[in-house]
Amino acid sequence: MNVNPIAPQSYQADQFQADEGMSIDPREILRIFQRRWKLIAGIVTIGLGITLTYLLLATPLFTATTEILLDLRKDQIVDTEAVLSGLGSDAAAFASEIKLMSSSAVGERVIKKLKLYNDPEYTVTKSGGLFGVLQSLISGGKEPEDTEAAIEDVPVNAGLTEVQMDRLTRAFLSRVKVKRLGRTYIVSVSYTSSSPNSAARVTNEIADAYLVDQLEAKYQATKRANTWLQGRLAELQTKVQESERAVELYRVDNNLVGPKGQSPYDAQLTKLNEQLILGRVKMNENLDKLKQARRVMKAKGKLSSIDAVAQSDVVAKLRGQMAVVAQQEAELITRFTPAHPKVINKRGERKDLERQIEREANRIIENLENDHKFSRRRVASLEQSLTQLKQKTSGARSASIRLRELEREANANRTIYEAFLGRFKETSQQETLRTANSRVIAKALPPTFASHPKKKRTLLLALIGFAALGFGLAYLLEQMDNSFKTSSQIEEILNVAHLTSIPKLLAADLNIDGNKVPINRYILAKPLSSYAEAIRNLKVGIELSNIDRPPQVILITSALPNEGKSAIASNLAQHVAQVGARTLLIDGDLRNPSLTANWITEPGPGLVDLLGNRVNKEQAIVHDSSGVDFLQTSHVAQNSAEILGSSSFKKVLLDLRQIYNVIIIDTSPVMPVIDAKVLVDSVDSVVLTVKWDETARDIVRDAIKSLNVPHEKFAGVVLNAMDMKRMSHYGSYGYGKYYSKYPHYYGSTES
Repeated sequence: MNVNPIAPQSYQADQFQADEGMSIDPREILRIFQRRWKLIAGIVTIGLGITLTYLLLATPLFTATTEILLDLRKDQIVDTEAVLSGLGSDAAAFASEIKLMSSSAVGERVIKKLKLYNDPEYTVTKSGGLFGVLQSLISGGKEPEDTEAAIEDVPVNAGLTEVQMDRLTRAFLSRVKVKRLGRTYIVSVSYTSSSPNSAARVTNEIADAYLVDQLEAKYQATKRANTWLQGRLAELQTKVQESERAVELYRVDNNLVGPKGQSPYDAQLTKLNEQLILGRVKMNENLDKLKQARRVMKAKGKLSSIDAVAQSDVVAKLRGQMAVVAQQEAELITRFTPAHPKVINKRGERKDLERQIEREANRIIENLENDHKFSRRRVASLEQSLTQLKQKTSGARSASIRLRELEREANANRTIYEAFLGRFKETSQQETLRTANSRVIAKALPPTFASHPKKKRTLLLALIGFAALGFGLAYLLEQMDNSFKTSSQIEEILNVAHLTSIPKLLAADLNIDGNKVPINRYILAKPLSSYAEAIRNLKVGIELSNIDRPPQVILITSALPNEGKSAIASNLAQHVAQVGARTLLIDGDLRNPSLTANWITEPGPGLVDLLGNRVNKEQAIVHDSSGVDFLQTSHVAQNSAEILGSSSFKKVLLDLRQIYNVIIIDTSPVMPVIDAKVLVDSVDSVVLTVKWDETARDIVRDAIKSLNVPHEKFAGVVLNAMDMKRMSHYGSYGYGKYYSKYPHYYGSTES
């Protein structure tokens, strides 16, 4: 199938590219490794060498670890609230405590306690030279880059400036690591040193310094609170005394000496109100009794029906006597006549008693009137006294209101003072009762194994890292590779047909039975080789490029010199001749006739002479033993393009078409000269030779564009000088793969 080089890619090519881009092919990764394994192995070897050198020179470092429990429970020894509350249970509280453990305050405390400013680990050994620099960098382990620079000026004594102490503290804290263990309340504190004992000693001291810092924080907070409370209490005490003194002075000045600050008139007023109420009640009672008596007397009823009379003891006694006399009189009447003296005497006694009762009743009624008059006068007197007393107490009441205000203020000041006094007593006791919210649950022990460098892990990471680096570099080189390797690259990138891939022939391949065979004659010497099979495939590909009109005149060219086009033209011509076709091979490279030098041993007339009519066809054409007729180039022509594009050449070529079945023209490269371009119109098919893994893609693309070959004439591209072993790492590449894999099938002895 012919493909137009100018036309856009076919639908099949687009689809193929889309499928390739959808996923990474593991086989391609393996092929990249196979192609670049030497580069990858070299980088891994160098990397492991550097790593081993580092491991041999690095100073072993030991890491000791202690565990601290952040206890959220409070020791409630006394029922008082602490000045500084316990730890919170949120993430921020834990983060704060972890930060505190690796803070400058804890670091300085440990440095001063253990006198680490005299520790050799925190001084720089100035060996001098490159070795000294490397040794200091390697022995630094996990320290920051500026550790040596930070501590090199620190003197070996305690007289450190603030800047020097800050640098020393940062260098110290760079060796400290604090982290929370999972979701527990336990925090691990680690310290790294070149000495196992020093690592354990410093780690335990960090934990102690943290606990001491907690205690001191509480102590300082309590102390500050007590100092403030003490000063505040003095102010409150003075204020309470002044407010109480103001109450007493105001009470005396306003004669408010009664209970609860009352004036003396208040008690009198209360008592007088009580008496007035009682007097009015008594007056109303007497008035009611008097009114009843007057009603009975006005109705001329019995005086004994009056309540006051009925309730009189004298009347009751008289009425008792009268009842006895009346009974005796009744008895006498039953025995005697009414006119009997005894009856008359008893009747007289009874009437006398009635008169006594009446007199007593009249006296009682008279007393009721007197009592009513008295109670009314008393009520009037009390009301008058109450009015006078109210006038006297009106001014005293205003003074009482102000007194209550002063008393409330004094009470409020006293309450505040008592509260502050109680809190002062509590915090004073807390100064002597200090407990930390954390405790050490696992002390650090001297480690038995070095934590740095981790040789196995470092070697494994180095192996993985440098292998990844090597493969990455290999992949980068693959991406930067601008040559052609496979037929799919030809078809996808250039959108032209790939005719065949011709294997590269080495010097050993050209040495057959002790004789060196020219590459131009190789197909005759090794007809069953993969090279010969590729030439046969090239012939079939050219014929299939235009099935309706098989090409007769074939132009073979290349983009650049030394791409093997002349050898391909020679072997193709010999193969075509062997299958029975009359074949003519023309050396059309008038500038560098290398084909003539390989075919002709003695110079003779050639193409230029034929076109100049100095010789005829029979004189210019050489008959070779392979069955190929060869038209040589007798001498180099400077105006080769004009010669090949002349009407004479076209006329000669037209005559040759009548004689030969296949005419193969080997012409100059496309990019340096234009000879091949002028021959395009005179030939039936154009074959472009591209050297495998060498010719740049853009050059090949420019060559095709420069030729400007109609799509029906462009047969395709030949990949020449392909390395069979290396090509096996680029995936399937056609029949050649299977030819090299099964050479016995073709009867070949090639390995």
